[in-house]
Amino acid sequence: MVVADTISNTLLILSVRKRSVLQGVAFPSLIIVSSDLVIRGELVGGLEEGVQLGVRFVASIASLIAFVYLAIIVHRVVLIGSNSIPSWGIRAWGKRETSFFLHSIGVWFAIIVPWLFLTTLVVPLDSKIPMNLRFLPVLLIIARLSLVFPSIAINQKLSFRESWRLTKEHKFLVLFLVGVMPLLINLPAHFIPETLIGTIFGSIFGCATTVVTVALLSKTFELCIGQSNSLNSSQLP
Repeated sequence: MVVADTISNTLLILSVRKRSVLQGVAFPSLIIVSSDLVIRGELVGGLEEGVQLGVRFVASIASLIAFVYLAIIVHRVVLIGSNSIPSWGIRAWGKRETSFFLHSIGVWFAIIVPWLFLTTLVVPLDSKIPMNLRFLPVLLIIARLSLVFPSIAINQKLSFRESWRLTKEHKFLVLFLVGVMPLLINLPAHFIPETLIGTIFGSIFGCATTVVTVALLSKTFELCIGQSNSLNSSQLP
């Protein structure tokens, strides 16, 4: 079964290259966890409200930048290999990171925000229909466009149109692996208590599930384009 094989291969490659993955994502994960503590008010409780808002905004930007680094690191380790990233994963911000960032913002504002606005008009926020279910129809669109992200990470730079074309024969496979699986992986997060320790644990858990989710997207990308790991030297850092 293709789904089971893809999940199995994803976990296998993460296990085989765990040292590179763990070392590469350590610093971005630290930034994300610290930013979460700030955003949730755990570290800024004594500050004035205006200052708190400013600090939380800066923390949000830092978290997003750290996510870009984390995702690119995981994509490169999975698709190219351990030697495709610096020892600790971090390099100077460049065109690769900028492109990844802008494409992420593009997906957010072109698809997610309008969809949430429309569903809020149709279904009140206090409705008993879970937000995840309201969001489900748009997951297919996001999943089919998402091949651009691993492609950017390895300098292949697919367009959204090319990603849509490549996933044409794999619609439901991509929907499950890229859209549904992340929701299933994150289910335990709903049971984490909203305490300081719970916030820290939840952030660490979120980083771990993000690594698995990104790796799944990498293997889905590999499946859709028939990609091998023998990529040319222009894709190395």
